[in-house]
Amino acid sequence: MSKKLINIIIFTVAGIACLLGLWFAIFFNNDTQDLYDEVGILKSNNSEMLVDLESVTLDKLPTFIEKHQKVTDSLNVASKEVQLQKDILYTYISKLDELTEVTFPDFKKDYDSYSAILFAESNNAKKYTDGFNSVSDFSSLQSYIDQLNEEYALVKQDYLLNKEYVKSMNNMVKRVSDINGIVSESKKVNEFSTLQSDIKSSKSENSIFTISLFLFYVIFAFSIVLVISFSLYHIIVNIKSSYKALMGVGAIVVALIIGFFIASPDLTPVAMKVGISAGAARWVEAGLYAFYFVFLAALASIVFTLVMNAVNKIK
Repeated sequence: MSKKLINIIIFTVAGIACLLGLWFAIFFNNDTQDLYDEVGILKSNNSEMLVDLESVTLDKLPTFIEKHQKVTDSLNVASKEVQLQKDILYTYISKLDELTEVTFPDFKKDYDSYSAILFAESNNAKKYTDGFNSVSDFSSLQSYIDQLNEEYALVKQDYLLNKEYVKSMNNMVKRVSDINGIVSESKKVNEFSTLQSDIKSSKSENSIFTISLFLFYVIFAFSIVLVISFSLYHIIVNIKSSYKALMGVGAIVVALIIGFFIASPDLTPVAMKVGISAGAARWVEAGLYAFYFVFLAALASIVFTLVMNAVNKIK
């Protein structure tokens, strides 16, 4: 009974994932996907712009463009500053990574002049120099580099999120500006009405997708808990003959390890939107790969059993 229940849950999760993928594949093309992404980002960061866009009239478009162009320009300036801080930190970490036990003493000796040039425009110059000055020898350098790498991951995430936000703002302002530049009044009305309608649709679809994704994760987590619970139960009850269950748990662990090495160590667009670190995103991706492996294995096992049963009946 437990095996059937687990199979039902696995197929339910896979079915939901397939239906979501099919639905988005049917209703989304490249243009629709771009607008959907932009609306999702603006909904999280600047919902006022979407509200203005849904209520603005054609004669007020120049005012709308001027207002949000100022916001976009200030974001562009802020983005360049964030990029500068990111690049400074990346350059610093790269330099420290190049050091060896032989070159470390000379670098430490010339550190003041090096840091003065590199950190001339840094907001964290004192923090970085104090951190390096606390490094007594080459053997303790790696722990300092690890701290900088953790900070860099956060700085990079902030930069990428800000970059996507700025890009969305620029694209939306451009969409409205292009419509405002249309000479034909009837075409302008039609294009603007279509844009407003598409934005409303994207907002509702974004909410539906978020809810669906949440439900998918809940079902997925529930199925994992069930699998582990049933495995532990059978191991405890049938401790002498539980090698199959142990092999199953081992297979899941192996699948998770393989998934971790396959998963990308970089920040993905989804991770940026959710706001999780690169490490956490990698483990999430590894878990999904492990689920796919387990699902395919379960599917292959079911198909193999059906085929063998059919063969045995023929015999």
